[in-house]
Amino acid sequence: MVFEAYFDESGTGGNSPAMVVAGAWAPVKKWAEFERRWERELVAEKLTHFHMVDCTHFKKEFKGWNTARRDGLLKRLIAIIGETVEMAATAGIVIADHDELHEKFKRALPLYETCAYQALHMLACVVPPDEKRNKTAVIFESAPKTVNSVKKAYDLANSFANEFPYARELNDKPFSSLTFAEKREKYPLQAADLIAWESAKALRSQLGVENRPMRGSLVGILGSVQTYATLIGREHFKQYVGAWLREFRRRSARRIDPPVID
Repeated sequence: MVFEAYFDESGTGGNSPAMVVAGAWAPVKKWAEFERRWERELVAEKLTHFHMVDCTHFKKEFKGWNTARRDGLLKRLIAIIGETVEMAATAGIVIADHDELHEKFKRALPLYETCAYQALHMLACVVPPDEKRNKTAVIFESAPKTVNSVKKAYDLANSFANEFPYARELNDKPFSSLTFAEKREKYPLQAADLIAWESAKALRSQLGVENRPMRGSLVGILGSVQTYATLIGREHFKQYVGAWLREFRRRSARRIDPPVID
């Protein structure tokens, strides 16, 4: 059986206090079902594609919608995700903590690369190893500003294959390939966009930026999809980065010489 994992991000622009990279994982057969059902919803609503930020703020194709229509669509889309996506992995970074504690490591540990790596690493850790090893294709949105960071994060996640018991035995890697696609054309990327947006909203609430209860759409995702999440913040960021640098140096010293952490 072949699997695919689609990743997208939220919080990469403006003055966002946090960044999130989220991925959705399922067998290819499930993704085929997902695409058929997702497309039916878009056609019924006369939408060319789904973008969570536009949907939330009634922009572009969602201009003129009311709250009931928007929430109805979200409920149906989340139901599709819950019935087709088998697992989701999200990784978040508190940007202020990163900047305060690791100002001098920005080049060695760029935010997006670190966040994407952690999301990939988490997925590699939780995917059942038996018949699924080396059969997950990774797809990220084709965004010029992040393509190089994604490639580095992917290579690093695959180079750490020996962290997994089955990989140590079989010299295997958790992922089979990395490709990029346009979100408009690849419906599963739109699902990853929704998950990343909701995860970022929850993180902003956790940080006190937005004082709101957990959104119903996020409750719907968590209630139907096995979700794994990690947050890199002040209390453990230095420890995480220190371990990351030591491992990176040990396995990748020939490619790059990271700075020594104080």
